[in-house]
Amino acid sequence: MKTIDANRTALEVYEDARQAMLPQIQCIVGPKASGKTTLGRALCQRTNMKLINFSDFVVEEGLTNADEETTTMALIRRLAAEITPRVLLEDFPTSEFQAKFFVKNCVAPSHIFHLSCGKDECQERMINLGQGEDGYLASSILSKRIREFNEN
Repeated sequence: MKTIDANRTALEVYEDARQAMLPQIQCIVGPKASGKTTLGRALCQRTNMKLINFSDFVVEEGLTNADEETTTMALIRRLAAEITPRVLLEDFPTSEFQAKFFVKNCVAPSHIFHLSCGKDECQERMINLGQGEDGYLASSILSKRIREFNEN
């Protein structure tokens, strides 16, 4: 339970009340194919959180060409309207500006999960998804192909 000191200005009391009504926010960030979506979905299923993928949110809201401040404010408005008590933001923040702007205008996330993944592992996952970089072949895939060639 959060106690709000009403002996301050109305604006200060309002700001405390507004922040108290926001959902608890957690973030999950990391490179492409590091497992953010997989882990995010699993966490949300087990903990009754709502998963919001920031990249999908930007596309759905038609903000693909908008600046960082506009996209972050749109996300804050979306969170202010959220009725779920806990939200996991995937792929947010994407920059230091977004992180600082978000904390200044909303709330600090209670947790930030940063997934790390080696380039070869991420690249192998992207190739398996059909999204790999042209001209780059992960050493694990190359080793597998060499081993298969030698066996045949």
